[in-house]
Amino acid sequence: MSDRIEVARNVATRLLATEAAIDAAIASAAELVGYLPIARQEAHVSAAVGQPALEQAIATLTILAEARQRIVDTHQSLAESGRQARIPERNFGGFVDKPHHHAQAGLKIVAEEHAA
Repeated sequence: MSDRIEVARNVATRLLATEAAIDAAIASAAELVGYLPIARQEAHVSAAVGQPALEQAIATLTILAEARQRIVDTHQSLAESGRQARIPERNFGGFVDKPHHHAQAGLKIVAEEHAA
């Protein structure tokens, strides 16, 4: 089982790196899309100047959003593969605690504090 866990850890490391890279690309592309109209105004040129570039940058952002959905789907598929291989769920470094019961425990604590 420890070999499977090590393989799962290696897959998770690469998966999380891919997720982070896609998120960084989205942030960068969004920054570019946001700046292009400002750049046009600062350059004092017609709105027609650079319009094709703006449209292409927006299309790129859309494609990156689709890529993000694909990697989310991949994450879910890999989680299912892990369950099929009987690899226990572990948190290998994502932003959310796994398994999901950790979030429920937090809600219980809030409910207990509210009752007091």
